[in-house]
Amino acid sequence: MPEKYVGQRVPKGEEGNPTAQVTIEQARTEDFFVRGWDNSPRKHCAWKEFLVFVNDTGLISRPVYRRGSADPCGIAPTGARGYTLADSGILSMGHAAQKLKFVRKPGT
Repeated sequence: MPEKYVGQRVPKGEEGNPTAQVTIEQARTEDFFVRGWDNSPRKHCAWKEFLVFVNDTGLISRPVYRRGSADPCGIAPTGARGYTLADSGILSMGHAAQKLKFVRKPGT
């Protein structure tokens, strides 16, 4: 796992009072490496993801689900999520439905 991805990030523009957070940790393939939460007006959810693939251009993950539950965070159980990090430090988290931008959480 490239060290540049490791840390806590919040949505761009919400550094002072974030409605969501993504924490990326060191991991090997098939280990948990992302924990996140979203407490926006639209939804309240928390999730974990497994690392599937990593290279110089980004990370690919697979979300973890409880059997029989619907996902309030908007990814199908068979879906994947990608992460890329721009030179500016903005982390893009995306899947088929949406692409979100995160910045490093102040103080981390």
